[in-house]
Amino acid sequence: MKVCVFVASHINYDGQNDLLKECLSSLINQTKKPDIFVSISFSEKKYRLEFVHKILSNFLKYVNFLYSDDHLYQMEHLHKLTEKFANKYDLIMFCDDDDTYASDRVETFMYAHENGLSNSKDFILGGVKEIMDSNHPLVSPEFWCYGLKPEILIEFFKRFSSNGKIDLLKHIFSDMYLRAYLACINKNDEKFGFIAIAIDEPGETLYRYNKLNPNSICETLLNRETNEIENNNILLMTLHCLTLTDFNKRMDELEERHQHKIDKMTKEEMISIHNFCVNILYI
Repeated sequence: MKVCVFVASHINYDGQNDLLKECLSSLINQTKKPDIFVSISFSEKKYRLEFVHKILSNFLKYVNFLYSDDHLYQMEHLHKLTEKFANKYDLIMFCDDDDTYASDRVETFMYAHENGLSNSKDFILGGVKEIMDSNHPLVSPEFWCYGLKPEILIEFFKRFSSNGKIDLLKHIFSDMYLRAYLACINKNDEKFGFIAIAIDEPGETLYRYNKLNPNSICETLLNRETNEIENNNILLMTLHCLTLTDFNKRMDELEERHQHKIDKMTKEEMISIHNFCVNILYI
């Protein structure tokens, strides 16, 4: 069984290369070794030079790096990796560049997937999903909870590219599309499913989410004093997870808060995205 891990990384703040180093260390030290692919870009020359010194010299023989001169968002990085490598593997896993794996996460996913294949006579196995106790404000599991068969990821990006919507991936919240997509394909097809795994010990997970990174998207959006996400940013998150809330109610809310300029998008553009999601992407 061939397994790989995709890591998307745009290095744009001090200390991020150190977090990426910890991430990659956890991946190369797995009890079952996956192939590791990192799509990476840099906001400044100093971060690229730091990357060469701290990471490339230590990980070049263990990790496959794909470089971009342009700033790519997370889903754009994953799109590049999918086009180049996905169809060579039985299972694709993910890791954010500031997170890490427990040492046996890949092995556990492989075991669950192989058992699922031998026992999935009544449904099509899409892969493996780790059940995580999350307090994230959105209800869909993060995409990095999954290990996917490549066809799922290939089809996801194909729906964007073949419908002229690939530019929607150029957004800080474009991962919402994949989160909702994975939730929908599992829900909409009764014969389709993922093998679910969870750690019995309270608070323990195979995926080690970095809750202490002050530069992560969720942390920068979170107002620590009120423990609420700022209105303009929660609207952005809602907009890019379009199947998770009622469209008419959302549009009413946007009308009420029209003073917030949401990516300079017009109502017509939002409706166009909504129609793409509900009529093409999430069916």
